[in-house]
Amino acid sequence: MTKWIRRALVAFLGGTLVVSAAWAGVGLKPAPKHGTALPIASRQARAAAAALAAQQPANPLSPPDLKSLTPLPEGQFLVGATVTSLAPNPKLWQTKDCALEDPSLVNDPTYLLERAAAGHIPPGWPKSPNCVYLGGYGIGPARVGTSVDPYAGYNVRSVAISNGRDTVVWQIIDAVGYFAKYRADLCPDCGMLDMRRRIAGAIGMPISNVAIGATHTHAGMDGYGAWGGLPDWYRTQVRDAVIASAYEALRTMKPAQIEIGDVNARAFSGQRRDTYYSANDFGAVWLQARRLAGGEGGGNVIATLVNYAAHPTMLGDQSVMHGDWPGTADKALGDRLGGVGLVFEGGLGNVSPNSPRGATSDLTGDKRIDGYDNVIQMGTDFASFVAGSVGKGGHVLVDNTIATTTKTVLHPATNVAEVPLSFVGLLDREFTPGTDGAGAVGVWVSDTPGAFIAQRCVTGSAVLVKTEVSGYRIGDLLVITAPGEIFGSISTVVKSQLRRKAMDGGETMVFGQTQDSLGYIIQSYEVDPVGGAPSNIDTMGFGDVAEYEEEFMLDRCFGDHVLETMLSVGRGLG
Repeated sequence: MTKWIRRALVAFLGGTLVVSAAWAGVGLKPAPKHGTALPIASRQARAAAAALAAQQPANPLSPPDLKSLTPLPEGQFLVGATVTSLAPNPKLWQTKDCALEDPSLVNDPTYLLERAAAGHIPPGWPKSPNCVYLGGYGIGPARVGTSVDPYAGYNVRSVAISNGRDTVVWQIIDAVGYFAKYRADLCPDCGMLDMRRRIAGAIGMPISNVAIGATHTHAGMDGYGAWGGLPDWYRTQVRDAVIASAYEALRTMKPAQIEIGDVNARAFSGQRRDTYYSANDFGAVWLQARRLAGGEGGGNVIATLVNYAAHPTMLGDQSVMHGDWPGTADKALGDRLGGVGLVFEGGLGNVSPNSPRGATSDLTGDKRIDGYDNVIQMGTDFASFVAGSVGKGGHVLVDNTIATTTKTVLHPATNVAEVPLSFVGLLDREFTPGTDGAGAVGVWVSDTPGAFIAQRCVTGSAVLVKTEVSGYRIGDLLVITAPGEIFGSISTVVKSQLRRKAMDGGETMVFGQTQDSLGYIIQSYEVDPVGGAPSNIDTMGFGDVAEYEEEFMLDRCFGDHVLETMLSVGRGLG
C-alpha cells in the first residue's frame, strides 16, 4: 500500500515493451564463474533425482512421491525451481466495461461519508464479477487488469530444497498481498494457510516446511479486496497454480550445492516516510543453487534467490498485470545466471525503490518518464548488481541440516477502520472470532527482556487476529518470515540478533509479506502519538494528522509482538 499517486497511463505500451525489452537485453552478460569446485553428486542424490524425474503426473495437481529420498552426505542437497503463470484464464477474464470508481473520489473522505450515509458502503461499490481488479493506490475499484506483462510474465515462482530427509518449499506470488485465510463465503480453501496445508499434507511433511509470500507488486491482483477484489474463478485458479508450482519444483529437484552471500544494495532503495524517518535495511542476501558434477548439467544454476526490501511501485498506474521490479529482476537473474530467479521482499514497509541510473527509452540514452522503462531498468540493474556479488563466490553450505518451525501470533486488532470495515466487505480476509483467521477477546503485553512494566506495550481488543511467523534453518542460513509489511528496523534487528555465524559466512534472511499480509507492521516506538487515526487528510491546515502507514496497521503493539515472535522462532532453531 502506498499513497495515491496519479500518473499518466503508459502510452503506446506495445512499442515501449519491445524497446524496453531490447534495452534490458543489452545489459545481460555471461554467468559469473565461481571459485569453489563443485563436488560429484553422491549415488543417493543421483538415484533420488532420477526417481523424481521418472514420475509422470496425471495432472499438475498430482503430488510427487518423496518416499524414495534418503539422507544425503554433507554439502549435498536436492534443489528444484519453477515458474508458473498466473495469467487469468482468457475464456473467463473480462477486460472491458468493468465497473470503476473515480480514483479522485474514492480518496475523498466527504464522498466516502456520503456513500456510507446512502448505504453504499463496501461491498456496495460497483464491481464486475469477471474483472480482475488491481491492488494499491487509494482505495476502491479504480483499476483493472487488461493484459499480462509480455516481458517477465505474471507468475508464482517456487523453489524446493531437500537434504533427503527434510524438505522445504518457498513460493512467491506476484500480488499486492494475499491473506492466510479468506472469508468462507468467498473461498474457504484459497488462502496461503489452506495452500500450505494442502501442499504439506500431500507430500507428508509439516506445514511449517512451506512458506508462501507476495511480492507486494502494485501492478498485481488485489488479494486484499480493498480495491475491488478478485473473481471466484480466479481465486481458484491462483490456488491451483500455486499448488501445481510447488509440486513441479519438488518433482524437478536435482543434486545441488548451495552458496549464500550478501551485498549492500543501498543504491536501489530509499526512505518513503513523510512525517519522520525510520531505519532502512539495505542488505541484499542471496542464495544460489547449482547442479553437482557427475550428471547432466553439472555446474548449471538451478535457482538464485535474493532477499531485499523496496516497494514494488516503479510501474505506477496502468492496467498490465506485472511483477514490477521484483518480476523483472527475477527474469533478468534467470537470463544472466541461468535457472529461476526469485526475489523475496524484506523490511519494505518504509522503503521506496530507486533505479540508480534513471530510465531510458532507447539505446540512444534519451531520458523519458515511462513506468515500463523504469521497471525494466531497475530490475535489470538490480539483477546485474547482485550477479556481481554472486560471481565473487559465497559461503558454501557444508552443513545440510534443515529445521523448521512456526509459531501462532494472536494479537488484538484496535485499528478503527481495518477490522470493523472488513466485516462489511472492505477486506476479504477472515476476521471472524473462532475461525483460523481470528480469536476471541483478549489482551497482549510485551515481554521485552529487561523492560519495566511501564515500558512495555499493552493492548487489548474484542478481536484477536490470528496469524503465523515461520522459521527455517538450512545449515548456516536462517530465514524468518513476517506476516505483512514490516519496517526496515524490524528486519535489521532480526538480522543483528539472529546472525548466523557471521564471521564464517552465515546469513539471515527476512521474508516480509509471507504466510499472510496484515498491512504495515511497525514497532511501537516508531508509531506517531496519533497513529491509527482514521484519516491523515489535513483538515486543520497543520499537515498530516497521522503517518500514512499507521492508518493501515492492526495495532500500535503489533510490530512488537511480531518482532518478539520472530526472535523467538529464530532462537529456537539454534
